[in-house]
Amino acid sequence: MYFIFSAHWLYILERAISVSKTNSSEVYQKVLDTAVSIPNMLESCYSLLIAPVKGTKAQQVFLPHISSILFQFGSLRNSISDQLMQALLYPVQRALSHGI
Repeated sequence: MYFIFSAHWLYILERAISVSKTNSSEVYQKVLDTAVSIPNMLESCYSLLIAPVKGTKAQQVFLPHISSILFQFGSLRNSISDQLMQALLYPVQRALSHGI
C-alpha cells in the first residue's frame, strides 16, 4: 500500500517539475527549492530508488519518476548532487570495506 501512495506522489512531483521547467525558469527553481527543503525529502527519494520493487509495472511506473526527480534535485546545486552520490554509494563502499 505504501508503494502505491509513494508512486502517485512522486508522479505529481515529477510532473510539477517538468511543467515548471518548460514554462518558467523562475517557477522551476522555486519548485525544486521547495521540494528539496521538505524535511527528509532527499533521504526518502534515494531510499525509494534503492528499495526492491517487485513487478514489471511497478518498475516501469516508479523508477523513471524517482530517477527523474533525483536528477533534477542534483542539477539544482552541487552540494545536493554530492549528498545524493554519497547516499547512493555509501552502502557499496561499506560492503566493499567489509569484503563483501
